[in-house]
Amino acid sequence: SLRSYPLSWLGARITVDVFEMARRCSLRDILRPEEARGQTSGTAKIFRPTTVMSSRLEIVEIHHRCHKPGDILRHGGIPALIDSSNLALAFKKKDSEHVTVEVNSSHHIGKVCSSDLFKFRTKRFPVVAFSTDDKSKSDEEKSWSLGVILALDPDMILICMASYNSSNELLIHGEEILKFSIENDPSVRYLNRINVDSCCSDDGCIQCNRFGPDRVSVEQLPPAAVSILLEVR
Repeated sequence: SLRSYPLSWLGARITVDVFEMARRCSLRDILRPEEARGQTSGTAKIFRPTTVMSSRLEIVEIHHRCHKPGDILRHGGIPALIDSSNLALAFKKKDSEHVTVEVNSSHHIGKVCSSDLFKFRTKRFPVVAFSTDDKSKSDEEKSWSLGVILALDPDMILICMASYNSSNELLIHGEEILKFSIENDPSVRYLNRINVDSCCSDDGCIQCNRFGPDRVSVEQLPPAAVSILLEVR
């Protein structure tokens, strides 16, 4: 049978539904194909979490410079990220050009021994998209997740899962750390979060940061992640 609701409730429900639809608008809908404005410049990969608090990412490849930061930012919702081409700077130690990342670390501030933090004071840990799917697949065919690389060497790769909260702050999941070997290493794309300054060229189109991918400091890592670093150091 049909149920009746007061008009005030329906109005509130419609407002909420419209808001949720805006937040859930797919990345492919936002980055609809359109004619190139300016010179073709390779291929960029744009990633965005599928929902708040989810590590799962959706991906869209764009094949020419036609999208500006505002094309994505005006939709609001969960942050989107672009793959970085400046990989030589991915593990660069602390410097004045460090890309600041908004990380929600309120639940673990003061819970890590200062001497442990001191050991890693100059280290920076890049934000990445990673996939364990067959590498023969195209990037758009793969399933991707958001994470932070804690360790990268020929014998071991450690990636800590991450997501974004409702305040668009990065959450690092210290209890969800994946270990890979050289035999089963994942596909990895280093990331920059897209913001109003995500353009360096005269055309004003989206571009990755020239100082390398976004990186977090050891102070922003949860205690469980720091403990793992101490074990593998």
